[in-house]
Amino acid sequence: MKRYGVTVLVLLWASGCAARQPMSKKVARENIRQFHGLSLPTEAVYVESVSQVGDHAVVEATVKTGFKFRSVGGRWELQEIRLGEGEWQNLPALIRALEEVRRQEARRLLESLARGLENYREKNGEYPRAPTLQELADALSPAYMPALQMLDPWRNEIVYRTTQEGFLLLSPGPDHLEGTDDDVAVRR
Repeated sequence: MKRYGVTVLVLLWASGCAARQPMSKKVARENIRQFHGLSLPTEAVYVESVSQVGDHAVVEATVKTGFKFRSVGGRWELQEIRLGEGEWQNLPALIRALEEVRRQEARRLLESLARGLENYREKNGEYPRAPTLQELADALSPAYMPALQMLDPWRNEIVYRTTQEGFLLLSPGPDHLEGTDDDVAVRR
């Protein structure tokens, strides 16, 4: 089995030390090595660069990674991944879990926006008529909700439409297409 290095971009934010001292390559490597109980060996993480602005830092690093493939119908399919010397993880299951987290984030985002729309309706008697998302943001923020996040976790623009009954908020989901099974929607 071959081992490959994977270059990752990591955003580390203030964990106490970042605000008091500059983020160094050493501190970044230790944070990555110990992330979520990984306990990677020091040599498994190579930090290429650190860029810090205030209490945020962007770290570009290579992490020693192993991949297991399986031949299926004459094609090689990636089946498992391992960071450092850690446990092998089922890659399709890991990707499904990450997508579920994104779906939950999208649902929270849409529900938050729906609360802002309800606040607007309580004060104005109707939902805002906004042909663009920017006009919706202008109508709602800051009086009815904090700044409006306009992109879903897949970097799609949130869809807002008024309906006869109320409104529709929609995240097109990971396929970036409206009207498919992976859409996340809130209706009122």
